[in-house]
Amino acid sequence: METLKKPYPSNFKKTQVYLKAVHYVQDIYDIVEQFPAIEKYAMADQLRRAVCSISSNIAEGRQSMYYQKDYHQLDIALASTAEVISFLDIALLLNYISETQFKRLHNKADEIIKMLIGLMRYIDRQIKEGKQESVV
Repeated sequence: METLKKPYPSNFKKTQVYLKAVHYVQDIYDIVEQFPAIEKYAMADQLRRAVCSISSNIAEGRQSMYYQKDYHQLDIALASTAEVISFLDIALLLNYISETQFKRLHNKADEIIKMLIGLMRYIDRQIKEGKQESVV
């Protein structure tokens, strides 16, 4: 399989999904402050790491010189977003967050997911069209 090189790396700081993911970090950090002390080094810590992973993987992929690396990192960001949603489901079940908080945070995660999928589809088209310089 050929690896397609981008003409230049993308400026991840101008990518809308990156900006949305960075702001989502603050939303999640604010929520975990409400969690009971017993969760400080358990679920709260895992949730913080998962939400930070979203923007970090977007940045890593967008900054890459290769479309396949970009796609792969966005796929990891997508999985991290699903991980955050899973933790939100558990937090709601355990009454650590309200239904209103859950819906607000879940909706933001859904927006990030849609944006990631859209960007991944764009990259997939670039790879399939193979318009850029090929590197074997």
